[in-house]
Amino acid sequence: MVVQGIKLGTDNVLFYKEKYYAKSTQQSYLAEMPRGYGGQYGPRIQAVVLAFYYGMGASEPKILDFTFCAPSNAEAFAFPASWVTDWAFWAPC
Repeated sequence: MVVQGIKLGTDNVLFYKEKYYAKSTQQSYLAEMPRGYGGQYGPRIQAVVLAFYYGMGASEPKILDFTFCAPSNAEAFAFPASWVTDWAFWAPC
């Protein structure tokens, strides 16, 4: 007999952002993060939370329960409004 389960885990990503200095303008420029990465949550957890919220109709407190039960370092979860209003994130690559 084969039984299917689900495995949850963290996927921490470390980004090194390049920093440049332009002598002509005397300004420093810091590279941007890749699209979808901002704050402390990456695009995968954003997609899961939005699927729970809009697809399943899960409440924010229940999503918070899930983030605490899942093996993550989420100390506190707030549903950022930018996830819904930042439509550039959902645009195709």
